[in-house]
Amino acid sequence: MIKSKIKIMKRTRILEGYSQNEASKKVNLNPASYCLIENGKLGVKPKTAKAICNLYNKPFDELFEIN
Repeated sequence: MIKSKIKIMKRTRILEGYSQNEASKKVNLNPASYCLIENGKLGVKPKTAKAICNLYNKPFDELFEIN
């Protein structure tokens, strides 16, 4: 299962100047799902993880881990 690195992902989003709502729209997720992903409560599909990495211009290993 792919899970977010909670503190890093949240910090990255804030430094990039996005709210959770804005970030969710950029990666075509509903805001509730994005929130759950960012807080590590919902696993991520590879396609979604890639979209989030592309949004923040970060490598996969920086934002996510595979459990």
